[in-house]
Amino acid sequence: RQTDTDWVDETIGVGFKQSYNFSANFGTKKLKLFSSLGYDDNGYYLVGNSYERSSFRTNATYKINDKLDISANVSVSQGVNNRVNAAWSGGLGDAMSRALPIYPIFHPDTVFDGNGNILHLPSDYWDDGPNPVRQRELQEWTTTEFRSINNVSLEYRPIKNMFVKAYFGYDYMNLFDDIFQDRLLRNAERSTCVLFLASCGFPGLYYFSDTLCGQVLCACKRVEQAERRLA
Repeated sequence: RQTDTDWVDETIGVGFKQSYNFSANFGTKKLKLFSSLGYDDNGYYLVGNSYERSSFRTNATYKINDKLDISANVSVSQGVNNRVNAAWSGGLGDAMSRALPIYPIFHPDTVFDGNGNILHLPSDYWDDGPNPVRQRELQEWTTTEFRSINNVSLEYRPIKNMFVKAYFGYDYMNLFDDIFQDRLLRNAERSTCVLFLASCGFPGLYYFSDTLCGQVLCACKRVEQAERRLA
């Protein structure tokens, strides 16, 4: 069966941008008020990558008397970045280099081991080489940012052409990065780690944490690069 997968076409697409804004203002002799709402949905050319942002802002100024004004500004926003792997970590870089056209997206046939047990069905993602589609579909990566900027100011005019202004501000930001990987993807990365560990002289080390795995992999790669430079 001939396979000719266009990995770049499977990785990139057309991103659409939507933006909605609503604002209103109100004013009297003593009070001035402005408020706005906004929503942005930004698609990206990488399939699965998008950014959504919702925002609210209000400004108010109140004239207490002829010499004293008080103003308040409140801005609240939340952004959600739906992320995908980039470059050679399983994204477009792999699609442009290591993911060969002869590699399929899914296993074309049922795969058995030496004892006749089923390893893969035709609907399973192909995992015998780089597969950017598999990497993208088996991983959920979301970065959520919440930010609130608040300011209060007091302006006092003791005499003509002179004013004194006092400010108070509070800026709060919470950034949360959440990554979930399907067990099939985690197991594949763990198997790759075992192979690297074995090549580095740890053939019996099969039980380890993902963090330790990554640290040892980096160490092995650094040793391998150093050996190449010395050779």
